[in-house]
Amino acid sequence: MLVNLGKLLDENQPADAVAIIDCLDFEHPRAYTHGDIDRLADACARGLLAQGLTRGDTVALMSLNRAEYVIAYLAIMRAGLVAVPINYKLAGDTLALILADCQAKLVFVDEARQALLPPGMPAQRLDGPAWDTFLDPGPFTPVTPDDDACAMVLYTSGSTGRPKGVQLSHQGQLWTLRSRLATRASFLDERFIVAAPLFHMNALASVKFALAGHASIVLLPQFDARQFIRAIGRHGVTWVTSVPTMMAMVVKEQDALRAIDTSRVHYVRMGSAAASAKLYQTVKEAFPNASLAGGYGTTEAGPIVFGPVPGHALPSDGGLGWPLRHPGRRTLDADTGQYAGLPEPAGKDGRSPDRRRLVQIGRRVPAQYRRVLLLRGPGRRHVQLRRRKYLPRRGRASHCQNPRSHAGLRDPRARRAQRA
Repeated sequence: MLVNLGKLLDENQPADAVAIIDCLDFEHPRAYTHGDIDRLADACARGLLAQGLTRGDTVALMSLNRAEYVIAYLAIMRAGLVAVPINYKLAGDTLALILADCQAKLVFVDEARQALLPPGMPAQRLDGPAWDTFLDPGPFTPVTPDDDACAMVLYTSGSTGRPKGVQLSHQGQLWTLRSRLATRASFLDERFIVAAPLFHMNALASVKFALAGHASIVLLPQFDARQFIRAIGRHGVTWVTSVPTMMAMVVKEQDALRAIDTSRVHYVRMGSAAASAKLYQTVKEAFPNASLAGGYGTTEAGPIVFGPVPGHALPSDGGLGWPLRHPGRRTLDADTGQYAGLPEPAGKDGRSPDRRRLVQIGRRVPAQYRRVLLLRGPGRRHVQLRRRKYLPRRGRASHCQNPRSHAGLRDPRARRAQRA
């Protein structure tokens, strides 16, 4: 039973099954079993508490993808601490702002990233002898978190201002895992590939899903299209995780794709953003036996909000997927936080029962909704939450995407507005 997001081992399955193939050294990858990951996460959790950290303290992570990152991430949550993966590519002053904002007591880093830390910030290396010294081998009982206990904080990109921390609970993230695991009887034979950065939910969610399903993961330190393709072929990957930009680069490497057997790949997930119909087509040509799917919302909403739904064909135009059945979706007044009536909560089929209230492209925004958070974004497919000040003049929703169309349904009026 999943209780703590840091404890994902299925003890009913063989502990000696491969969990992670760490390709930090691409030509000499290192394999970790599920038992290894569990044992090392216990040792790391013990090491954290030996540092005097107490329940609720925040611990940040800044490193290239590597097995030790995953181990430390799980250990932080096992110990009742809050994990804060940080985008190390941000400017130095932004990194300092994030570390101060989350009140990080310690930062796990690799050698190259340690120099990016502000002076005086306590750091623990994930590589070299310092990592082995930090670990305290022995049994560890994971903390049972409170109902609303925060497991991790992910910071937004800060594209419209300073990055903002999103608190994500154990329960919300475990709900997502249970929901995904319930879609099939077994994931034991799946081999995932993860190359998106672990400071991003796309990679984190994929790693946790694979570990909870007792599958295996090919973990690349960072994304390189040709290396990504070689790893798929070399390690027999069956499940590709990515963002659309990654796959757009992959399909350009036709020579590399022809050099491997792509027929074993039966699932390609392009999450975190919308993908065009053309990209869906070219990815399908590159991986002819694969089902393709999008997904969106894990960082912003806690659970996954859009994705594949049984009984519904995937959007043919490259949408993010369908609204999932279980998450409730409400639009709140930006000032009061109260329910504002747009859109209504999802019905049993995952759709809003009151479609008349959904704002459509080119339609005038009703006055009572002008202070409501709206779905808006470039290309009319990328969803961002905007406040009133971002609305076009006179309340016209010329760039507001109908959530119904965003979910993959095409609206004739929306098409006419786009052509205009």
